[in-house]
Amino acid sequence: MKAIIPSLLLSFGLVMGALQSPRASGWRGILPLHSTRADVERLLGVGGNTSTCSYRLDAVNVIIN
Repeated sequence: MKAIIPSLLLSFGLVMGALQSPRASGWRGILPLHSTRADVERLLGVGGNTSTCSYRLDAVNVIIN
């Protein structure tokens, strides 16, 4: 019985560690939840006056809310 509790705690810790989401990675210097609109405009240019901006780059269209 005493050996079951540490095993359960270890299993619970491993499951909780595996469930953590990975950190969002940046793209061209833009970091989610860190970069400001001014940062994006400095990197990509001005994309619009509303809360949603769209940019046409070489091979992709980028839409940022």
